[in-house]
Amino acid sequence: MSNTAGLSALLLLALAGGFAFASIYKRTRYQALRAEGQQLFLHAALYAVVLVLLSRLLLWISVGIVPDKAEKRIGEIWGDFLGPLNIPAFTTCLGAFILGVLGAWLLNKLSDQERTARRVIEEHSGQLTEFLYDSMLEARLLFVAFDNRKVYVGWPTLLPVLKPG
Repeated sequence: MSNTAGLSALLLLALAGGFAFASIYKRTRYQALRAEGQQLFLHAALYAVVLVLLSRLLLWISVGIVPDKAEKRIGEIWGDFLGPLNIPAFTTCLGAFILGVLGAWLLNKLSDQERTARRVIEEHSGQLTEFLYDSMLEARLLFVAFDNRKVYVGWPTLLPVLKPG
């Protein structure tokens, strides 16, 4: 694998971390599910840049904390484990991917689901979604009739884009 091809693959790993963050984190999930191809790619790329910088910062801090002898041994083990994938940027891009997944999960756990759902509905949704969400919280029986002659009766239990993650 050439160095350019390897670096491209690593950037895709960081981009996947940005996409994972955008689609897992409750504040950005609603937008990510409704974004068109290029818009979603741009959002994922922007999150990936932040995640790469954060990953690089964490690696830089960890190098300052870990003793030199241990750092050398960890580097040897890591290099043996990676084999032909041992490209200098691999650790940073892998860290960005891991931060994207774990960071979104952690932020979801730390945030108030009700408040986050309200904010997402206010910023990105319409009256129908707000009505369905309120009905879901209050366990109201709904009868909804649309202009196209479709009728829905029941209790809303979960709005897919606001589901707990």
